[in-house]
Amino acid sequence: MSENSNEPESGVREKIQQFIQAVDRALAEGGMADDERQNITADLSVQIEEMLADRAAQSGKVISPQDVEAVLAELDPPESYAEAGQQKEEEQVEEMAGHSCGRGGRRRGHGGFGRGAFHRGGPRWFWGRRRVAMAVRQAIHGFSPFGHPAFLGMTDRARTAVSLAKSEAQRMQHDFIGTEHLLLGLILEGTGVAGKVLADLGVEREWAREEAARLVGPGKSVGRRERLPLTPRLRQAIEEGRLAARNLGHDFLGTEHLLLGLLDVPGVGSQILTNRGLTFRQVRAEILKRIPNAPPQPAGAPSAGAGFTFWPAGATQEIRVGENTYKVIAGGADTGSSYAAIEAVIAGPDGLGMRAHGREDISVYVLEGSLALRVEDRTVNLGKGDFARVPRGTAHEIAASGEAARVMLIATPGGLEKLYGDLAKALDDAARRDVTQRFGIGLIA
Repeated sequence: MSENSNEPESGVREKIQQFIQAVDRALAEGGMADDERQNITADLSVQIEEMLADRAAQSGKVISPQDVEAVLAELDPPESYAEAGQQKEEEQVEEMAGHSCGRGGRRRGHGGFGRGAFHRGGPRWFWGRRRVAMAVRQAIHGFSPFGHPAFLGMTDRARTAVSLAKSEAQRMQHDFIGTEHLLLGLILEGTGVAGKVLADLGVEREWAREEAARLVGPGKSVGRRERLPLTPRLRQAIEEGRLAARNLGHDFLGTEHLLLGLLDVPGVGSQILTNRGLTFRQVRAEILKRIPNAPPQPAGAPSAGAGFTFWPAGATQEIRVGENTYKVIAGGADTGSSYAAIEAVIAGPDGLGMRAHGREDISVYVLEGSLALRVEDRTVNLGKGDFARVPRGTAHEIAASGEAARVMLIATPGGLEKLYGDLAKALDDAARRDVTQRFGIGLIA
């Protein structure tokens, strides 16, 4: 969107200014000097306007206040990013400054909602600075109508469930919203897929309330706070629910996806279901019975996650499946479902044998050691530096040749990390088969 056409809807600039002021206040409370705050907030304003311009260019629509919230959701730093060490923070600041050609993007001729403005290396440049990341996160958490922009894209029923979760937290005098409150909200909402599944499985409202109170205990919050922070596990559950929606081909976040997300996070919410005698496999199967798989996006369809991305070392998730370790460098939730990048140490079989992926192409790059890649009726030996690509639908198996091998796996589109996460929880062959079926993988005897 150019500066001279398609003026944004009323309230957009006010919304941006309110957010920038909230960031500035948070930085000031942290003791940051005026000139440094001015540089950071100016650059942050430029980043927001550039991202809004990109959204407008892709959609062909006028920028709305809802677009501002969507951009803030993209900017929100994960827990691990905002908690980077101070020494690492200063090193990253020096490195970024060396590439920035100066500071103060707005003072470099940017006119607002235009293209080509100065920036420090992408929309998430501030994630590497602990103080700035925490200030931005604090401002974002108090900015969304629900206290956090993670709730963007939710259906009306899902938003109702979130409102009820907040009410349950306030009723229990808690100063946070956790997985237990969201579970209660899904039960109380009642009309969505999640509420119906939980009712059919015998998860009753009063019993769940009593169980949540027993596991968490009463709170000590005085008065009703309008804004309540989300616990890290609830944030993770919502992210897992959003990824589940993408894997199912859905472009919305419903109560069913939130419940799927809760099942994948070891929190009080999932513990309540376990205490009811339910298995995650059982609950998941009931959910999937009630929702259809949407057709996959056509090739070339635009997706999120196309901008610059920076992941600090250590901000990765490690998953163990048998003797193998999978380090998720970037998952589908990080790349708009475009791809997943996983560093794997292959020391033994993963228990699946020959398989054919129906949803993703798998690329293998050997970093250390050697692999035996079985592809249909032949075996290809891969050594350090070798690369292979297995198209979807092709029968294959990856196994180490002798000692453990370290490899980079690239899956397109994203979501493979969820497969390994679910396989890590599968305790027997039947559970593993259930996992592979849900991810569209055919096992070959």
